[in-house]
Amino acid sequence: MQKVSMTVVTKKGKKKISVWLDEGTIKALSQDKDKTLAKRYIILEHKDNLINRKETRRHQSLDKSMDNGFDIADERVNIYEEVEIKTSYEKLHIAISKLLPQQQWLINEIFFKGRTQISIAEELGIGESAIRSRLKKIYEKLKNFYN
Repeated sequence: MQKVSMTVVTKKGKKKISVWLDEGTIKALSQDKDKTLAKRYIILEHKDNLINRKETRRHQSLDKSMDNGFDIADERVNIYEEVEIKTSYEKLHIAISKLLPQQQWLINEIFFKGRTQISIAEELGIGESAIRSRLKKIYEKLKNFYN
């Protein structure tokens, strides 16, 4: 690639324009004796570059900016609070993983699947008070693991 420059006359006066051309194009244009074809080609190439530059800027979206490592800060988000919440969730998941399998199942059924204590008690054939008692023990274990 080689930079080719020329001066053109515009409505605002003389202007120097430059374009990058490959060796084959330069060789083909140099065979033009009166240089009109070369001048037209360079002008058209320059205009095309200007249009492409405008189009590129116009189509720069937020997603594209983020793909390139540019991110826009959201003023409404408190990053410290977000990190604290995420850390708390991680601690909670670790604590739940240390529970007995039956206790993990009970936590999963009540808190993640939204089942009632009564429906679980009926399924297991025990009283609702037994479920409350088990949950109380689980809460104590989680509190000990969590702290």
